[in-house]
Amino acid sequence: MDSLHTKEDVKPLWQSKRVYPNPVDEYRGALKIDDKDIIREVSYNLQYLEFMVALLDSFYLHNVVRQQTTKYFVINAASVIEAILLDYIKGKGWSENKQIWVTDNTFNSISKTQDGQEKRISSNIQHLEETKYRISFAELIDMTCNPKSKKYYIHGLGIKKQYFNNLRSLRNMVHLAGEDPSKSSFHTFNDDELNECKKLLHSFLVFKKFCNDGHEDVYNWLIK
Repeated sequence: MDSLHTKEDVKPLWQSKRVYPNPVDEYRGALKIDDKDIIREVSYNLQYLEFMVALLDSFYLHNVVRQQTTKYFVINAASVIEAILLDYIKGKGWSENKQIWVTDNTFNSISKTQDGQEKRISSNIQHLEETKYRISFAELIDMTCNPKSKKYYIHGLGIKKQYFNNLRSLRNMVHLAGEDPSKSSFHTFNDDELNECKKLLHSFLVFKKFCNDGHEDVYNWLIK
């Protein structure tokens, strides 16, 4: 049978009652995020993640559909964590605005032999340019999970760096198939990965630095 579950395994919620994801405002009220653009995007992503959990719990899905839905759940869950970590380090003073020197022209002298080697003098004309630095998920994990990074380290989070990196590795497996089908995302995104991702996401979201007091229950759909 081409399914990870039998019909009896799946709770037919859609047959008994309608499922309504939490309103976006519920997530906005729960999230401790300063950046208005980030809190808006994270709120909508959380609502979509809640919908995908309801879909996986409520419908009898064939392998391909279930595994692809799980895949996009993992991708979006990683994006939520990445965005919240970005907001956190920005609140600690990190800035994406950087200054870099850009070379306009390079001037080289005539080469001469010195100490048995051909050498020349090279000089550049450069200008200082403002740019925005796109920090990676891996860098965010290193900054916030490393105790040596005192300014950005998140004390008391209780989630091992390895778990974030496992999620990041899964998020990066977005190819449909490789030369070895056993290493394709089709085989990687399964119920075990889904449950681990939900557990990680819940622990992260209810952490006191990211969740306003009294709003933890808005994430109960991750632990049902």
